[in-house]
Amino acid sequence: MAKLNFEVYKKLVSQNFNGEAGPVKLNGMEFMINANPIVIKDNHEGIVLVLSDFNKMKESVLESNRKKDLITFDDIVGESEALLQARREAIQVAEKDASVLIMGETGTGKEVFARAIHAFSRRKNDVFMAVNCGAIPENLIESELFGYEKGSFTGANNAGKPGKFEICKDGTLFLDEIGDLPFLMQVKLNRALEEKEIIRVGGNSPIKVNPRIISATHKNLSAMVERNLFRDDLYYRLNVVPIHLPSLRDRGYDVIILARYFLNRFALVYSKDLTGFTQDAEILLMKYKFPGNIRELRNLIEYAVIFEENSLIGVENIRRKIGNNNEDRNLKLADLTKAYEKSVIINKIQKLGDTFDSKKEAASQLGISIATLYRKLET
Repeated sequence: MAKLNFEVYKKLVSQNFNGEAGPVKLNGMEFMINANPIVIKDNHEGIVLVLSDFNKMKESVLESNRKKDLITFDDIVGESEALLQARREAIQVAEKDASVLIMGETGTGKEVFARAIHAFSRRKNDVFMAVNCGAIPENLIESELFGYEKGSFTGANNAGKPGKFEICKDGTLFLDEIGDLPFLMQVKLNRALEEKEIIRVGGNSPIKVNPRIISATHKNLSAMVERNLFRDDLYYRLNVVPIHLPSLRDRGYDVIILARYFLNRFALVYSKDLTGFTQDAEILLMKYKFPGNIRELRNLIEYAVIFEENSLIGVENIRRKIGNNNEDRNLKLADLTKAYEKSVIINKIQKLGDTFDSKKEAASQLGISIATLYRKLET
């Protein structure tokens, strides 16, 4: 056990410190210090200090997070070319340590991609931390990112608190909904990334940090830059490698692949003996536009699994959740033709199987190329 520097001890005693402080460097090691004053008849007679190895504490948290949150590129499900292209780009950049900006509609799986990139990077054994920039009140965002010192503001922890940058200083920081970051914080974030150091709110000592930054947004940041709503210097710093995630409605047969994936997962969770979907149910899923993307599909399948009483999920439970889809009433002939072709292809795949070889056989029997089959499924 490292010996506590007497000056540090004297300072804690003189300030009647009570609570947790740190990490503090002692003899080349980092410790969290928990202080409990000894009070006898209203007199402070001493202080009990408990020193905990900060690195061991961090490793314990990391190990817990790894077991709970480990997501790899194998967890990115789908076969559409747009998704595969995004996956290829993410794999290529994962080991390069460059900043990544993931763009896509809400619910397209941006955090899944960010976690997969982290798991494939050289930082995989360090902290991954996600921050939703749009969910934190504007007056708290700086303290959340950079931390704060004792007594910095009303309601602050008596011992101060490290921020997200400090906690994952050598790991990966995922800044979700970066387009919602207040303009003033954009200035401070850009400086932190440029200088590789932060200063806690209420403090004056710079702290060296070097997290890998992955950011994400559903907004058009380029247009926001033109309207002076987002700083151009921060935009270019974040947008070293852009990755575009397709919406679910543009991924064609991936809807069915994902639906089956979620069905198997929730059937296990809820102990339901379900083997798949009826043909009509899969056609309905393919026709629906899924404005909420993968998140909506996931919730829809969970709902259907809970309430389905047969061995196959039918259209009834799906319709009950999404409502009646009356889009067919105003479709033009070309749209109706596309919908019919898609249903024929789905029926053929259901009969032959869902593997790549089965799809090649389905294309052959229908007199089209495998590329045409995928294209018609994605329209």
